[in-house]
Amino acid sequence: MLPMWSRSTNLPCYNRLNLADLRGLSPRQRAPVIIANCAHPDYRPALADYLARARKDSYGQQSPRLLKEALSWHQRFIATSTILA
Repeated sequence: MLPMWSRSTNLPCYNRLNLADLRGLSPRQRAPVIIANCAHPDYRPALADYLARARKDSYGQQSPRLLKEALSWHQRFIATSTILA
């Protein structure tokens, strides 16, 4: 789940969809690269929207996040088998 991605990772991120080279990038720079290259296309708009709102509401944080909303994605998945609303 990308909203809670570990900021200690400094290795390339890869999955069956693509590869994202994260070396040398800060957590704020990594997030859009991961969304663009590694997230499933069905989830990219929701993740990009989440990231934009987290950056707006978490001014100055190294790893912007909306904790209640990020955790609600997990709760929604348990209840409905999908994270999309």
